[in-house]
Amino acid sequence: MANRLARKTDWQTLSVSKIEDLADAVLGAGLSAEQFDKAPFRASLAFRCSNGVTTTSGMLMGRTLLSGTLSKDQLTLGLGLHMPCGSRHWMKPVETGTVGVFRAGDYHEAYYLPGSLYVGLTMSPGTLAAEAERAEIHLDPVSLETGHAGAILPKQSTTVLQREFAALHHGDSAHLGDDGYSPDTATLQALIRHLGRAPVQHRWSRSGHGALYIVARARDFIEQSFAERIGIDDIARATGASRRSLHRAFADILEDTPIRYLNRRRLHNVRRILLADGELSVTQAGSLSGLSELGRLSVSYRALFGESPFETRRRIWSVR
Repeated sequence: MANRLARKTDWQTLSVSKIEDLADAVLGAGLSAEQFDKAPFRASLAFRCSNGVTTTSGMLMGRTLLSGTLSKDQLTLGLGLHMPCGSRHWMKPVETGTVGVFRAGDYHEAYYLPGSLYVGLTMSPGTLAAEAERAEIHLDPVSLETGHAGAILPKQSTTVLQREFAALHHGDSAHLGDDGYSPDTATLQALIRHLGRAPVQHRWSRSGHGALYIVARARDFIEQSFAERIGIDDIARATGASRRSLHRAFADILEDTPIRYLNRRRLHNVRRILLADGELSVTQAGSLSGLSELGRLSVSYRALFGESPFETRRRIWSVR
């Protein structure tokens, strides 16, 4: 999709019903996306490329975890236009109006709740420097660190942009471009002004204690071991926490349980295998993901993704 839109200057929108389409939650990033809620999955993406800036906006209607590098060689500025309570970046709470900076090659992770609305603008440091100079604001892109601005964007600015991007996702883009106005340009100008005043705080570190630390350690262990026969005691040992503390941490941070998280991670891996390699059977994909009971796998898979694993496999074969 990124190549098709590289020369576009008008807005392109995409209605999303498959979790893998959120690889373009920031256009061209190739993000890893996981859904937490059962099918149907719904989201909307909007894109525009203009004057060296690629703008992506997303409206997500289910609990979603996005992770990965936003760009290998460019800088991304992000704004949470509507962040329901419980939304997180690097598992740290964020709110409506949160401004983020993501340097080239740095890891990004976001946990979104239903109704979340965001916008990200990806560009070279040179483009950002030129735009800041044009606005007569001192902003050195080289000095920007990955993290969040120390203050949220003023409510008045956020409310206006929230209304404009929400209308775009609902199909009302007829007025965009009137008198040269476009919400992506307005967003960039607002973020430049804001970052010129508010220093960026470093992102949360995985070192430390408490619920964030426990969940981070547990997720790292699950990511490395989900294909093996592991259970709640194994996860607790890996985190150094009691089972009770482990359950409480997952409930506080993700409104989830460790075992539900583990099983869902396995199901997402089955789906990735089937989408990437139609040669492997569903049974083989399950075995590689720590799910050996085919019947239970099929029921859980359909509940999460709205189709059976066999239907996913047939769909991939049909387009080859």
